[in-house]
Amino acid sequence: MQPQEFDHDAGLLILLQTMNTLPQLDQIDRAILDYLQAQAKLTNAKLAQYVGLSPASTLERVRKLEQQGIIKSYHAQLDPKKLALYTCVIMQVKLQRLTATSVAAFQATITNIPEIVACHQVVGDADFLAKAITTDMAAYQHLVMHRLSAIEGIQHIKSFFITATVKETGISATSLPPDLT
Repeated sequence: MQPQEFDHDAGLLILLQTMNTLPQLDQIDRAILDYLQAQAKLTNAKLAQYVGLSPASTLERVRKLEQQGIIKSYHAQLDPKKLALYTCVIMQVKLQRLTATSVAAFQATITNIPEIVACHQVVGDADFLAKAITTDMAAYQHLVMHRLSAIEGIQHIKSFFITATVKETGISATSLPPDLT
Protein backbone atom coordinates (compact mmCIF):
# COMPACT_ATOMS: atom_id res chain seq x y z
CA MET A 1 0.00 0.00 0.00
CA GLN A 2 1.43 3.37 -1.06
CA PRO A 3 1.49 6.16 1.56
CA GLN A 4 -0.89 9.00 0.73
CA GLU A 5 0.87 12.24 -0.26
CA PHE A 6 0.04 15.33 1.79
CA ASP A 7 -2.53 17.51 -0.02
CA HIS A 8 -1.48 21.18 0.19
CA ASP A 9 -4.44 22.22 -2.03
CA ALA A 10 -6.89 20.82 0.56
CA GLY A 11 -5.20 22.90 3.25
CA LEU A 12 -5.50 26.03 1.12
CA LEU A 13 -9.18 25.30 0.48
CA ILE A 14 -9.85 25.00 4.23
CA LEU A 15 -8.05 28.31 4.79
CA LEU A 16 -10.15 30.05 2.13
CA GLN A 17 -13.38 28.62 3.55
CA THR A 18 -12.39 29.84 7.01
CA MET A 19 -11.73 33.33 5.65
CA ASN A 20 -15.33 33.49 4.39
CA THR A 21 -16.66 32.95 7.93
CA LEU A 22 -14.58 35.51 9.80
CA PRO A 23 -16.29 37.12 12.80
CA GLN A 24 -17.16 40.79 12.90
CA LEU A 25 -15.04 42.70 15.43
CA ASP A 26 -15.59 46.32 16.34
CA GLN A 27 -13.09 48.60 18.10
CA ILE A 28 -14.34 47.56 21.54
CA ASP A 29 -13.88 43.85 20.74
CA ARG A 30 -10.36 44.64 19.53
CA ALA A 31 -9.60 46.59 22.70
CA ILE A 32 -10.89 43.71 24.84
CA LEU A 33 -8.59 41.30 22.98
CA ASP A 34 -5.58 43.57 23.41
CA TYR A 35 -6.21 44.11 27.13
CA LEU A 36 -6.75 40.41 27.83
CA GLN A 37 -3.60 39.43 25.94
CA ALA A 38 -1.59 41.92 27.95
CA GLN A 39 -3.12 40.83 31.28
CA ALA A 40 -5.27 37.72 31.29
CA LYS A 41 -5.99 38.06 35.03
CA LEU A 42 -7.74 41.40 34.50
CA THR A 43 -11.05 41.48 36.35
CA ASN A 44 -14.19 41.97 34.32
CA ALA A 45 -14.91 45.19 36.25
CA LYS A 46 -11.48 46.63 35.39
CA LEU A 47 -11.75 45.50 31.77
CA ALA A 48 -15.19 47.16 31.54
CA GLN A 49 -13.71 50.37 32.90
CA TYR A 50 -10.89 50.27 30.32
CA VAL A 51 -13.21 49.72 27.34
CA GLY A 52 -15.96 52.05 28.54
CA LEU A 53 -18.80 49.53 28.87
CA SER A 54 -20.81 48.15 31.76
CA PRO A 55 -19.44 44.97 33.36
CA ALA A 56 -22.44 43.00 32.06
CA SER A 57 -21.90 44.16 28.46
CA THR A 58 -18.18 43.50 28.71
CA LEU A 59 -18.72 39.99 30.06
CA GLU A 60 -21.21 39.30 27.26
CA ARG A 61 -18.62 40.36 24.66
CA VAL A 62 -15.85 38.28 26.27
CA ARG A 63 -18.10 35.21 26.34
CA LYS A 64 -19.00 35.76 22.68
CA LEU A 65 -15.29 35.99 21.78
CA GLU A 66 -14.71 32.74 23.70
CA GLN A 67 -17.65 30.98 22.01
CA GLN A 68 -16.39 32.06 18.57
CA GLY A 69 -13.03 30.52 19.43
CA ILE A 70 -11.20 33.85 19.08
CA ILE A 71 -10.14 33.60 22.72
CA LYS A 72 -8.78 30.06 22.93
CA SER A 73 -7.47 30.04 26.50
CA TYR A 74 -6.08 32.04 29.38
CA HIS A 75 -2.63 31.18 30.66
CA ALA A 76 0.42 32.42 32.49
CA GLN A 77 3.60 33.20 30.56
CA LEU A 78 6.53 31.72 32.46
CA ASP A 79 10.08 33.06 32.51
CA PRO A 80 12.28 30.13 31.40
CA LYS A 81 15.43 31.56 33.00
CA LYS A 82 13.78 31.71 36.43
CA LEU A 83 13.08 27.99 35.98
CA ALA A 84 16.72 27.22 35.04
CA LEU A 85 15.81 26.71 31.37
CA TYR A 86 18.62 28.56 29.65
CA THR A 87 18.77 26.96 26.20
CA CYS A 88 16.12 27.87 23.63
CA VAL A 89 16.39 26.38 20.15
CA ILE A 90 14.40 26.66 16.94
CA MET A 91 14.75 23.52 14.85
CA GLN A 92 14.00 22.97 11.19
CA VAL A 93 12.81 19.40 10.78
CA LYS A 94 12.77 17.73 7.37
CA LEU A 95 10.94 14.43 6.95
CA GLN A 96 12.14 11.73 4.54
CA ARG A 97 8.73 11.70 2.84
CA LEU A 98 5.90 14.16 3.28
CA THR A 99 2.93 11.82 3.44
CA ALA A 100 -0.21 11.93 5.53
CA THR A 101 1.07 8.91 7.47
CA SER A 102 4.54 10.34 8.17
CA VAL A 103 3.12 13.75 9.14
CA ALA A 104 0.59 12.16 11.52
CA ALA A 105 3.28 9.96 13.09
CA PHE A 106 5.62 12.92 13.59
CA GLN A 107 2.87 15.08 15.06
CA ALA A 108 1.72 12.34 17.45
CA THR A 109 5.26 11.84 18.74
CA ILE A 110 6.36 15.47 18.95
CA THR A 111 3.32 16.47 21.02
CA ASN A 112 4.47 14.08 23.77
CA ILE A 113 7.93 15.62 24.18
CA PRO A 114 7.67 18.24 26.96
CA GLU A 115 10.83 20.11 25.93
CA ILE A 116 9.15 20.94 22.60
CA VAL A 117 7.02 23.96 23.49
CA ALA A 118 5.84 24.81 19.96
CA CYS A 119 5.76 23.05 16.61
CA HIS A 120 4.49 24.38 13.29
CA GLN A 121 4.08 22.62 9.96
CA VAL A 122 5.57 24.82 7.24
CA VAL A 123 6.18 24.93 3.52
CA GLY A 124 9.73 25.52 2.30
CA ASP A 125 13.11 23.94 3.00
CA ALA A 126 11.76 22.29 6.16
CA ASP A 127 8.51 20.49 6.91
CA PHE A 128 8.27 21.63 10.54
CA LEU A 129 9.68 24.36 12.77
CA ALA A 130 9.89 23.31 16.40
CA LYS A 131 10.88 25.31 19.46
CA ALA A 132 12.61 23.51 22.31
CA ILE A 133 13.57 24.83 25.72
CA THR A 134 16.07 22.91 27.87
CA THR A 135 18.32 23.55 30.84
CA ASP A 136 21.57 23.55 28.87
CA MET A 137 23.40 22.23 25.80
CA ALA A 138 23.81 18.76 27.33
CA ALA A 139 20.05 18.51 27.85
CA TYR A 140 19.45 19.70 24.29
CA GLN A 141 21.93 17.13 22.95
CA HIS A 142 20.13 14.43 24.93
CA LEU A 143 16.81 15.59 23.47
CA VAL A 144 18.14 15.32 19.91
CA MET A 145 20.10 12.09 20.36
CA HIS A 146 17.56 10.14 22.39
CA ARG A 147 14.13 11.60 21.72
CA LEU A 148 14.09 13.28 18.31
CA SER A 149 16.42 10.85 16.56
CA ALA A 150 14.12 8.03 17.67
CA ILE A 151 11.26 9.46 15.59
CA GLU A 152 11.02 7.39 12.45
CA GLY A 153 10.99 9.34 9.20
CA ILE A 154 13.10 12.35 10.18
CA GLN A 155 15.66 13.04 7.48
CA HIS A 156 17.36 16.11 8.91
CA ILE A 157 17.26 18.50 11.89
CA LYS A 158 18.90 21.92 11.66
CA SER A 159 19.17 23.87 14.93
CA PHE A 160 19.23 27.61 15.57
CA PHE A 161 20.12 28.63 19.12
CA ILE A 162 18.35 31.76 20.35
CA THR A 163 20.76 34.26 21.86
CA ALA A 164 18.20 37.02 22.54
CA THR A 165 14.47 37.48 22.11
CA VAL A 166 13.81 40.80 20.41
CA LYS A 167 10.01 40.55 20.30
CA GLU A 168 7.45 38.04 21.51
CA THR A 169 3.86 39.22 21.78
CA GLY A 170 0.32 38.12 21.11
CA ILE A 171 -1.72 39.15 18.10
CA SER A 172 -2.39 42.88 18.01
CA ALA A 173 -6.15 43.17 17.61
CA THR A 174 -5.76 46.76 16.42
CA SER A 175 -3.74 45.55 13.42
CA LEU A 176 -6.37 43.06 12.21
CA PRO A 177 -7.72 43.53 8.69
CA PRO A 178 -10.40 46.23 8.47
CA ASP A 179 -12.90 43.80 6.88
CA LEU A 180 -13.39 42.24 10.31
CA THR A 181 -15.38 45.29 11.37
